[in-house]
Amino acid sequence: MELARPLRAVIDEATKTANNFFLISSINVFYDIQLSLFISQVSSSIHEPTPAQIRHYQFRPKMEKDLRDAYAALKLLRADLVKTRRDKRALEASLTHLQTHGPLPSSVQSGETQCMQQEDFNAQLWRLAAKYEARLGEMERKLAENNCQKKKTPEFEDNQREDHQEEDGDGVEKLAMLNKLHSLTATVKQQTQTMLAQQAAFALQKGELETRLEDALHALQEEKLKVADAVLEQQAAKEKYEFLKTQVEILKEEKEKVESKLAAHAQTSSILKQQLEEKEEERAELETQARDRELKVQLEYEQKMNTVVEELNVRVRENVEIKEKQLSERYQHTITGLQQKCGMLESELSSGNEKTMQYQKGAQEQYNMTLRDLESKCAELQKQLEDSETKRAVETKQYASELAGIDEQSAAEIRNLQNDLVDIKAELSAAKANKDDEAKKNELKLAGAMQTVDEQNKTRKKLTTTLHELEETLESVRSQLAATEMKLSAESIEHEKSLAEVSHSLQAMQQENDQYVQSMHGLEINLAELQNQLAASKADRLAEAKTYEGKLKEVSRTSIQHEKNARALAMEKKSLELEIHDARQTSKLNTEKIFSCQSMMEQKAQEHVQYLNQVQERCESLETQLLAAEDHKLTPAVKPIDASYTLKVFHGLSDYEIASLPSSKSWTLLRVGISEMGGFLPNLQVLLGVMDSTLKLCENHADILPTLFDRLQSKSANEKGHLLIMPVALKKCCALHGDGPMPTPTFTITSRETALILQNWTQDRSKQLGVRRWLARMEAYPGVPPLKGASSNRVLELPAEGCTLELEDMTPEVKDAFLLLLIPILKQNRALHVRVFTRYTGADATVQKSQQEVVSADASIQEDPAETVWAMRIHVQSAVMQRRPSSITRPTPLHVPSSHHGPPSPLAPTSPASSISSSTSSTNSSRLQIIQERLQYLHNNG
Repeated sequence: MELARPLRAVIDEATKTANNFFLISSINVFYDIQLSLFISQVSSSIHEPTPAQIRHYQFRPKMEKDLRDAYAALKLLRADLVKTRRDKRALEASLTHLQTHGPLPSSVQSGETQCMQQEDFNAQLWRLAAKYEARLGEMERKLAENNCQKKKTPEFEDNQREDHQEEDGDGVEKLAMLNKLHSLTATVKQQTQTMLAQQAAFALQKGELETRLEDALHALQEEKLKVADAVLEQQAAKEKYEFLKTQVEILKEEKEKVESKLAAHAQTSSILKQQLEEKEEERAELETQARDRELKVQLEYEQKMNTVVEELNVRVRENVEIKEKQLSERYQHTITGLQQKCGMLESELSSGNEKTMQYQKGAQEQYNMTLRDLESKCAELQKQLEDSETKRAVETKQYASELAGIDEQSAAEIRNLQNDLVDIKAELSAAKANKDDEAKKNELKLAGAMQTVDEQNKTRKKLTTTLHELEETLESVRSQLAATEMKLSAESIEHEKSLAEVSHSLQAMQQENDQYVQSMHGLEINLAELQNQLAASKADRLAEAKTYEGKLKEVSRTSIQHEKNARALAMEKKSLELEIHDARQTSKLNTEKIFSCQSMMEQKAQEHVQYLNQVQERCESLETQLLAAEDHKLTPAVKPIDASYTLKVFHGLSDYEIASLPSSKSWTLLRVGISEMGGFLPNLQVLLGVMDSTLKLCENHADILPTLFDRLQSKSANEKGHLLIMPVALKKCCALHGDGPMPTPTFTITSRETALILQNWTQDRSKQLGVRRWLARMEAYPGVPPLKGASSNRVLELPAEGCTLELEDMTPEVKDAFLLLLIPILKQNRALHVRVFTRYTGADATVQKSQQEVVSADASIQEDPAETVWAMRIHVQSAVMQRRPSSITRPTPLHVPSSHHGPPSPLAPTSPASSISSSTSSTNSSRLQIIQERLQYLHNNG
């Protein structure tokens, strides 16, 4: 757009200048035409003059003035033409400059100044046109006057011919001037032709400029359209943003309205609960009254229908007794079979545990035996070292005694030799001390090596490091042995030198004292023996070092074997741990099956007990009716007149009225009574079908029934019938308050409400993130939740045995939040089969092992909400996958204990947002409403 503006200004200026030039050229052409017409008139009036006209021009003085005026007018026209040429050249130069160098600085001026300049230029053009028109008018007027004067005064001219004969020369000059005028008109015509050619070229240039201008205008229009589209898009975006703002405001208003409605609904629900309680009380009173009335009516009816029901009662009793006997026999048989199977399972488990214990004991004994062998070998090595030290001590003592004898023999004569021998003894003692120190060091190193071996046997991981240390100690011992050998060789060389000196001194002494020659020979012999003994001791030392090296190699081999044995033991231990883990998993599965069967058996037992109670009540009522009918049986001849009590049947007739009725009508009445009693046999058939299904279920789970029977007996002995009373009461409450489907919340796993529930469960951020990721994956199954809003086409694959999440240390409020808010979100996914198990962990450990119960998603125990006494297990399995067989082990569940050591939960009943102390006092919808109110309170205050 910025580049288009100066180009447009240049094009506008060029068009204006072209229009001005066109106007100027058209005006010049017009005036040229007018001049040519005028000159043609003049020339027609001048050429080929008649003698009368010549005389007339010769004798008229006004003719000169006219010609002079015409000549002056032609000069003016010529000057105007020159100016127009100059203006045209300037315009062409400006156009070429615009085409080459762009717009002039004046073209960037404002539109107002350009309009003013154009108006000034137009005014000047109109002025020039007015001048030219005035001059032409004057010239025409003069010509007309001249013609009139010619017609009026011919006679006067004839009279004055003689007066103007002198002016013939002037006439000739005037003819020359006329010739000049003709030449000028020719030049004007040529110039007009050139101007027409220039005008045609200018028209071509104008056409090119117009095409360029049209192209530029087209480009400008396209850019304007683009800009308009962008502006429209911006306006649409603004409108969308404003629309979204209005929608958000509307949603906020609706949210406030819904919150107010929820508050109103909570108030109305409390009011309705009170009204329902009042209505229930009224209904109970009405029921009691109706029962009293029904009892009265039943007593009257029983007295009338005893004769009809006797046979039915007898048959029913026989059938019921037979069925009860059969059912009791089947039940006892199945229970005994289940007890046997349970005993077999327990014996197999005990035998497996004994085998594992025996295997562990055998492994430990082998380990202890290897340790004992190593200790015995180390003790043998220590004994061998001690023996070698004793031998060395005896040898040193012998050497000392022999040297003492030699000193006694040559004490007086060879003091120098004695001093030398004393020095040698000191050196030998120092060497012995060094050797003893080295032996002690070796013993200490052996003890350290034994300690390291023991540590290796205990830890099994530092064996390689200790072996490296032993190798280093071996290298150090070898280096020390090499050093001792070097020292011994140096000492022997020095001793030989000293012996040579002694021999020289003995020779000198022999020359001086021949008496001591034999003693010198003895000394030499003794010294040779000492050398032999030293050589023998060196060989012994070398042999001992070799044996020590061999023993160290054996120790290293035994340590390697011990390491291999330790690895084998570790592998066996791992396999045993895996087997134990599998056994625990199978035991967990068995316990879960047992608990599910137990709950099913309890429900079936409750239903059976209720149905048996109903049947027993009906049987008792029928028996009372039969007895009353037998007591009040009437003969057909006797008609009681004084029967003022006249018991009314359901049809409103007394006994006398029934007896007086015809037989057809009485039979219809009896059929009606029998049809009223007809619902008993179908109910009995339903009971038999239910009992048959329970017996089949017991047959399918025969291996678990003995343990269940024992647990039920222990529970019945401990709880005294509360197990049956509590589910019946819960069932009655569910029947009163409605047990419809669980209402699903409006949020998702990734919402703020889920984060609040996890924050109330634990303060550990890593646990919260782990549980939240697991729930999000299960919610998005079979897909994968996107990362940071990016779309993903990956597919999550669940194993065949499913996936399990275990949660511990949960408060009752957090448990209810999981059951009523998060579990329904997972159950919305049709591709998953979700099972939830909750467990109460507040009791003692021993009682918990014996009385561990799996509670359903709707049942809960009232407990102190500040205590974390609940644990939960969520098992998720693919709905398409078949049920996992019992042989496949379950994977290790995601075990997430809570770190709930902070302040109490805001979802607890002590918070100002809670209205009820426990979740057991309300139904599913009311509990969901309470938790949603608490979450809303946390959302507003957080």
